[in-house]
Amino acid sequence: MLLPLASDQLFRNEFIDTRLPGFKKNSEKVQFAKALISRIRERIRLAQEKSNNPRAGKSRSSVA
Repeated sequence: MLLPLASDQLFRNEFIDTRLPGFKKNSEKVQFAKALISRIRERIRLAQEKSNNPRAGKSRSSVA
C-alpha cells in the first residue's frame, strides 16, 4: 500500500508540481525518493519470491 502512494507522490513532485508557480525543485529530495522506492520494490520482490519458494534464502547444506 505504501509503494503506490510513494510512487504517485514522486510522479507528482517530478512532473506536475514543477508547473505550479513558485515551485522550487529539490533534486536531492527527488533522487532520495527514487532510491527509496527502488529499495521498497526490491524488498517486495524478494519477499514475494521467498513466499513462493519457502526454501529460497535458506542456506544449502553441503553434501560431500
